Amino acid sequence: MARPRFFILFLQTLIALGTLSLPQAIASDDSCSRKILEELPHNPLQKIPVYEQGQLGDCYAHVASELVDYWRLSHGEKLEKSGLTHPLYAAYLTKASALYSLIHGKSMDGGTPYYAISALREKGLCKESVVNASLASFKKDPAMTDRKVIAIIQWVMADVPNRWNDLMFQHSVADPGAPYCHGYDGVFRPEAIERLMPYFSAHDLGGAFGELFKECRKSENRVPINVPEPRDWMIKNQTPNADIINELNALLDEKNPQPIGVGFCSDLFNHAPGFRGAENSIVGYRSLPASCGPHSALVTGRRSVNGKCQFLVRNSWGNYCNGMTLPCEWKSKKRLLGTWVDAEDLAANTAMVTTLPAQQGK
Repeated sequence: MARPRFFILFLQTLIALGTLSLPQAIASDDSCSRKILEELPHNPLQKIPVYEQGQLGDCYAHVASELVDYWRLSHGEKLEKSGLTHPLYAAYLTKASALYSLIHGKSMDGGTPYYAISALREKGLCKESVVNASLASFKKDPAMTDRKVIAIIQWVMADVPNRWNDLMFQHSVADPGAPYCHGYDGVFRPEAIERLMPYFSAHDLGGAFGELFKECRKSENRVPINVPEPRDWMIKNQTPNADIINELNALLDEKNPQPIGVGFCSDLFNHAPGFRGAENSIVGYRSLPASCGPHSALVTGRRSVNGKCQFLVRNSWGNYCNGMTLPCEWKSKKRLLGTWVDAEDLAANTAMVTTLPAQQGK
């Protein structure tokens, strides 16, 4: 029987105050022979960019978007009408849920792939071209990144509550290099500020994001999606790491294998082998404390090195590998496939696994 959505949200709130879990493993070949999804012929990952979330905490929305687009492409969809799923719109839809935002707030920071995918299934996509145009309409400097638009809106709401109607503040947000911008350069067009001021005055972050994406409310700009309900495995305290490793291998061995979303401690990228950041919780499921860098990413491959299994983890950190203690896999100088993580270390630091099951016969 399917778990009630509120029950899942309750657990995810307690544990994704860290992140979450998995009940029982599926038997799998433990040979860990090399397999990288992006190296397979005509693989959908080749059509999905290596995203960079920057300072936003919306890794969950990137995982959800990539899982959705991979599933659609691997099941024969062309995406000509919709384009790719924009991670920022996925984050917006997730936080537009009254129940979810009541617990997690309207900020796009923090969430789970399960609820982002559920929001996309319920509300549908907004055409990629429309999302891009909406974000571009706010930028005074066309070179400004999309994530910076969101960061500025969230910064305004969080840090300057007494300046909503201050003309100097309005000027500063609309003018590059002005004194209140705290290093943000380029910032917003004056007409964008005019659109946002009512929401700034009311301290309505959700309303500001709704204004940003208002074109997405038009029926002609929305595209329904047909992906299945995501599977969300919340790992119990007593789950052996070997069971998690077997599960990841079994998923990679499926016909038409899909990427695997994992919620884990990202600090393992910068620590020596053996790092353990996940903790047992009083509700019986693993949790990821803030001190271990809770993060969501994708497992997209595996290999064996000196008889030990490693998983390839695809982040939303752009084509960046400097400073990591773990080896990276490159497709080219401009295309990072991911970072190799010891299977035991990844399993020990993982609290949630999220997948979209492939249809039988595909």
